[in-house]
Amino acid sequence: MKSDTLFYPSKSRFNSNNHRLKKIDLISSHLNFKEIGRLVNETHRNNKIPYFKTGDLNLIRMIIPLRYDWGLYKERNDLIVTEDSVSFAHEKSYPIDKLYDQLEAHYFNNGKNPARSEDTEKAYIKIFIDSSRTGGYLAKHLNLIAREFDKFNQEHSDSLNLKIILDYPGRIPPPPPGNH
Repeated sequence: MKSDTLFYPSKSRFNSNNHRLKKIDLISSHLNFKEIGRLVNETHRNNKIPYFKTGDLNLIRMIIPLRYDWGLYKERNDLIVTEDSVSFAHEKSYPIDKLYDQLEAHYFNNGKNPARSEDTEKAYIKIFIDSSRTGGYLAKHLNLIAREFDKFNQEHSDSLNLKIILDYPGRIPPPPPGNH
């Protein structure tokens, strides 16, 4: 049976950078979440584009995590997904089963609430979990997020891009580019 493949943030991002792609194996690499985050950033610094391959049943998900070591992201464009909750910066948390509802508030804010995303192009999801979690745990979490995003995208737009960054408690934010 043939599996369908979905690409995040987009298929065109994979196609246009095919020669620079570098797979990070979440399952057999035995890396923890912190090491995976560092490897993502290091891969970007080496002018390669890291990606994860996950999936469930007959669906393969190819995910390019964004670089998160430059300090170029505005906190208001975060939708923070932890191990068991979802929230916006400096706002109350909701249980993870409310992710779908929070995706709507996040992607369709369009600057209405100044504490939330400016527009759909700048919106991204920050996965914020314990640094000792395994790659296997991250793969399961990515699948959960992607399933909810896919359902949301199909029902509302079908043109949104899922952008993912990885973060963990205790990470020291980097200085802005050019200041180090």
